[in-house]
Amino acid sequence: MRVFAAMVKAVEERLVSFGATEVFALDEYGGLSPRDPGRCANQLRRHLIDHVDLPPERFHFLRTEADDLEEECRDYDLAVGPGFDLTLLGLGLNGHLGLNEPGTSPNSTTHRVE
Repeated sequence: MRVFAAMVKAVEERLVSFGATEVFALDEYGGLSPRDPGRCANQLRRHLIDHVDLPPERFHFLRTEADDLEEECRDYDLAVGPGFDLTLLGLGLNGHLGLNEPGTSPNSTTHRVE
């Protein structure tokens, strides 16, 4: 949260702009309402997205309530394209990154994890 607060402050001080940025939520929890405050996209909105000058259409997140989750994952990968210029990740207690548990292939694409 401190990193997000520093990013918001930098925008408020006009040191940086998110105007030409694309932001992708790394992961999402299934089985939660789209409005659930625990969803990763909603946490990003609450702590960062709603406080910076990012155009709404440039915030990308997984819609786990989609009828075809495999298609949603494929579409997400297409939106990501060849990769990112900058990535901000958290590291889980067991070493997971973005719900990719230890042992997940580094070449894996967006996928569902039980």
